[in-house]
Amino acid sequence: MFNGGSTLSITKADGNRAQLAIVNTVISPAIGGLTTFFFKKYIVRGDLLKIRYDFMGLCNGVLAGLVAITASCDSVEPWAAIIIGVLSSFVYSFSVKILESLEIDDPIEASQVHGCCGLFGCLCVAIFKRDEGIVYWADGCWKLLGIQCLGIVCIMAWAIICTTIFYLVARRLGMVRIGQKAEILGGDIYYFGPMEFDASVNVNGIEIEMAQKKNRADENEIMEEEEVDEEGEEEEA
Repeated sequence: MFNGGSTLSITKADGNRAQLAIVNTVISPAIGGLTTFFFKKYIVRGDLLKIRYDFMGLCNGVLAGLVAITASCDSVEPWAAIIIGVLSSFVYSFSVKILESLEIDDPIEASQVHGCCGLFGCLCVAIFKRDEGIVYWADGCWKLLGIQCLGIVCIMAWAIICTTIFYLVARRLGMVRIGQKAEILGGDIYYFGPMEFDASVNVNGIEIEMAQKKNRADENEIMEEEEVDEEGEEEEA
């Protein structure tokens, strides 16, 4: 397990930390995945209510639990890992709903899993840390919460600054957005060609849908070319 390996040792005190980290890193994602599997569709609603088994939600729920427990994996009790797993599931599910309502496009829900659950995990250190967290009402627990909040602000500032620089450079180079034809057809198909399917998949239906998408993309491309030609004629006139 990656969290247990971070101790770089399994002897003496490091061994105890590694054991606890591994146990918590198993518990939290397991609980997070199960909670998401059963409750996400009732939180997000929409098309998810039509799906009997939301396996994407299950996988992302597991990731949400992993992300949320990582900051505190060696400093909380297993019972706290259970609570963190449950709460991370709801943090993930509600963040999915919020970003969708804001029409922010994140098809694989990486922002919700790694961003929202990661920030939540930082707060969990101050809440559940053994003998020092808020749940123990220990001396200095609120100071620890302030330290974690400061860390969150620093992380967000670093991410925003680096992302902004990358975005501005990419925008300057024309790399921010793919063409309209690629958007309609789908980036995977446009750049890498048709996907392979086994005999159990309805290949004909998929091929028909792909052909329809391609026709729409071609029509839009023709319309764009006609608009450009019309603008050129007007300028000449």
